[in-house]
This record gives sequence, structure tokens and C-alpha cells, in this order.
Amino acid sequence: MSTPETAASPSPVDAIVVGAGPAGLTAALCLARWRRTVVLLDGGPGRWAHGQRNHNYLGFPGGVTAVELHDRGRRQLDEYPEVTVLPSRATGVGRSADGTVSVTLPDGAAVRGAGLVLATGVRDQFPAFEGSEACVGRSLFWCIACDGYESQGTSAVVVGRGREAALEALQLTRFAPEVTLLVDPADRSSTDAELAVQLDRYGVRRVTGRLARAVGPDGPPTDGRITAVELADGTRLAADRVFAVGGARPETALASALGVRLADNGWIECDTEQRTSVPGVYAAGDVTKPHGHQVATAAHEGTQAAAAVNFDLYERYDPALVC
Repeated sequence: MSTPETAASPSPVDAIVVGAGPAGLTAALCLARWRRTVVLLDGGPGRWAHGQRNHNYLGFPGGVTAVELHDRGRRQLDEYPEVTVLPSRATGVGRSADGTVSVTLPDGAAVRGAGLVLATGVRDQFPAFEGSEACVGRSLFWCIACDGYESQGTSAVVVGRGREAALEALQLTRFAPEVTLLVDPADRSSTDAELAVQLDRYGVRRVTGRLARAVGPDGPPTDGRITAVELADGTRLAADRVFAVGGARPETALASALGVRLADNGWIECDTEQRTSVPGVYAAGDVTKPHGHQVATAAHEGTQAAAAVNFDLYERYDPALVC
């Protein structure tokens, strides 16, 4: 881990970035190009490890898998000696009186930095059913914006509760000619009359039951491809794709430990330049918003966070250089 050659920061590094999805990787890259020293904590698989192919990110005709995009980003960071990548997660975090942030690693060691970018992402709430793990990103999805287009000509099952699931099923009819809305028997939320009319109008089939297992062409879907889903009562529904409307939980433990203000819905609150309520702490990517989880959005927020870190370091240590 290198130390800055200038007096830009008395800390071992200028910034610590927690998370190696598109937001974290972009933040580290942009900081490096400002010649800021960075420690990036890549704590292992997150959403980027799912098997889906992303077609919404400009510059990749034919799309790019989430894994490949992550690996390309990691290789790009190798070009910059300013960046040290640690294959580790953060187990704790603290802040000194001078504003320096320290992040604790699983082995008890700590990394200190003048700034901290939280790109910790989310944990998706997928329905629990047999064979689901192999299906994530291949036949089990959560985002129509990302995977609706490839659903053309398929049979799709939407799993979820209440109005949100019903709306997702309706929107999916723009792509899939056969859409089934699977309603959990324990779901007591009622679909309003107008929405029920729309479901009938667009030919969305409604079935009550619990998803038990996915069925592939030759049995369990070991490669993630499915032809049907089976309910707890043995009923089979033809399906090439399942869209889960279970939501996602933002990974905010580190933010909470620092006293970062969270929005009422639990996500990290930050300004338009990704600054949080705690000076020197920034947030970027999926952890900052409940909707619109796109690679392009995450990369944008990572860029914004890096620019804010760089500006704030000038203002903090070299105010004469601030325009």
C-alpha cells in the first residue's frame, strides 16, 4: 500500500472504497486518475456475481455478463499503482476526531483513510424454492428494465405480493405473451378493482399457491434453464422465466455504525454529489436508492463520489487549490 507523495492527506490512503460492484470499481478508478491513493475492499460475490447478461450498458454490443464486467474493472484497476485491492470484507468501521476513517478487516487489521466510499450494495430477497440458486440471473430475475427485453416469446411467472407484483406482471405483458401472477395464500393484501380489471384485460393469469421447485428440461435445472415451476400442491405452471418481486435489503451496517443518516425507507441518504450526512463519508450505487438499480446509474454515482472525495480533500488539506 503506497503513501501519497504529496501532503494531500496525513492518512495512509486518501480513500477507502468498500464494495467492488460497478459503483465501487468506478469510484476507485476515478480516484486513481486524480492520483489519489485508494484501498478497495472486494468482499466477494454480490449482485455482480449473478449469471445475467447486461444489455443496458453502452459500449458492449451483444451485452456483457455481470461477472465479466467486474473482472474487466478489476483488470483496469491493475493499471494504477495508486489502487490497492484487498480481497476482504469490512467487519467494522470507526471515525477519529480528525475525521480519519478506519475500516476493520476480518483478521483484526485496520485500514485508515481520509475518506470512505460505501458501495456496499444490496441483498436481494429471492423466493426460497428448490433449484433457485442455479436460476438466479439465468431464468430467475428481478428487473424488467434489465431482463424484460429477452423475455419476448416466453412464458413468465411473477412471484410477489400486493400491488407491486401485479404491476410487474402487467408491465411484463409488453414482452412475454404468457404471464402468470403467483399469489401466496398468506397474502391478505387485496388488489384494487381497477387493477384487477387491468390484469384481466391484459390476459394475466392469477394462480394462488407457493413456489416449491423449478423444473428444467431434464429434471432439476442445474444449468439454470427452466421449462416450468412446481407449486407446493404439485401444480405445474409452464415457465421459461420467473420474475421475483421480493425487494432488496440495502447493506447499511457500516453506514449505521458511523451514524450516517438513512432515509425513512432504510436506504443511505446522500446529496447529489454522493456525500452522506457524515463528513468524509460518501455512498454510491444500489445502496442509495430503492429503485432504478442499473449499472450505468451505479457507475455514475461512483464517478460523482470520487469527484466529491477529490474536491473535499483539496478543500481539507490544500484549500488554496480549490477554485
